[in-house]
Order: sequence, then structure tokens, then C-alpha cells
Amino acid sequence: MIRVIATNVSEMTDMEYRLLYEMASAERKEKAGKYHCRKDAIHCVVADALLRYAMGASTYTVEKTVHGKPFVPGNDGFHYNLSHAGDWVVLAFDSAEVGVDVEEICGNINIDAIVCRFFSPEEQRYVLENSEKSIHRFYEVWVGKESYIKYLGTGLNLNLETFSMFDLKSNVRPHSRMLDDRHIMSLCTCCDDYRFEELDISQLLRCADSE
Repeated sequence: MIRVIATNVSEMTDMEYRLLYEMASAERKEKAGKYHCRKDAIHCVVADALLRYAMGASTYTVEKTVHGKPFVPGNDGFHYNLSHAGDWVVLAFDSAEVGVDVEEICGNINIDAIVCRFFSPEEQRYVLENSEKSIHRFYEVWVGKESYIKYLGTGLNLNLETFSMFDLKSNVRPHSRMLDDRHIMSLCTCCDDYRFEELDISQLLRCADSE
């Protein structure tokens, strides 16, 4: 069964960040050190910790496909996808391809302009037909489309407006979920079910220490 692990980083302390940073791979340390925004650096090291937790390994190597989708070489039975936004970092993994996306819901965006440019006619109707639900429906479709593109691993070669989440013409389907009242995620998979687990920073540190 596909597993999804999510960590809320909103209350992460400087000490916890330093501990996870010291455990991170050299690549992740270098990447985290280049960020000017503290939240971006936090996302980076927590993503590293989640991946090591999922693999049960203290070290790992990541390469990318020609379209930029990361994978662990020599481990064909392990497919994963990471996403982060706002207070959350999320990892999805399975023996088959997966795609996951997380977004922080913001109410002061021009939904009409984005929907008209990037959504299919069917998606546009779904979002705009109910003004009270338009914000939530917009993000539901947006993360679904992003997770589908990440599932395919095509990067920017597939434009958002060229497909509809309601007609993917395949056995792939999105599963949306609210992480809290401000963050929404979508998992794209061929499976009908998945296991969701929330892992807090203290648990992540204990798991890292035991590796």
C-alpha cells in the first residue's frame, strides 16, 4: 500500500533544525545553506529526514530522470515524491510511481484569471459554479493537476490546461486531503487507497537517531 508521511514544521525550534541539518546528506546541507528564507531551509532538511526514514537508511543517493523527477538509483522497488508548502512537508512512497503536491490556501488570489488560463472547461465550471466553495475547489483541482504531472514525471512538458482532473483517460486518480484548515494535499496514484501518517519533529529525530 502507498504510504504518505506528513510533518508539520510550524513549531520547529532552532535546536531541532540544527540536529536535522547535521544528519542530512551533503547535498541537502549545501542546498539548505543557500536558502535565504529559514522556512525553505527547514523544508529542505525535513524532506531529507523523511526520505531517510522511509528508506530506513542513514545515507542515500538521488539522481534525476531526463525530465527532472528524482529517484534513488539501484532501488527499483522504491518510488517516491516530495512536496512542501507553508507549514508542511509531505513524502509519498510506494513500489510504483507516485505523485504528491501540497499547497497553502490563500484567499486573496485572482482565481478567475488562473482558472481561465490553466484549467479545462470542465474544471472551470467545477470551480466557478459555486462562489462559496470556489477557493477550496480551486486548490483541490490545482494540487490534483500538480500531483498528476509529478506522477508522470514530465515536468513542464505537460501544460496544466491540456488535461482535466475529471478525465485523465487512465487508471490514475487523485486523492485530495486537508492537512489542516490552511493546507491541502493531493496524492496521484493507480491505487484506491493509501496509508497516511503524521510524524512530528520529535518523532523524526528519534527515528533518525536510531538509524
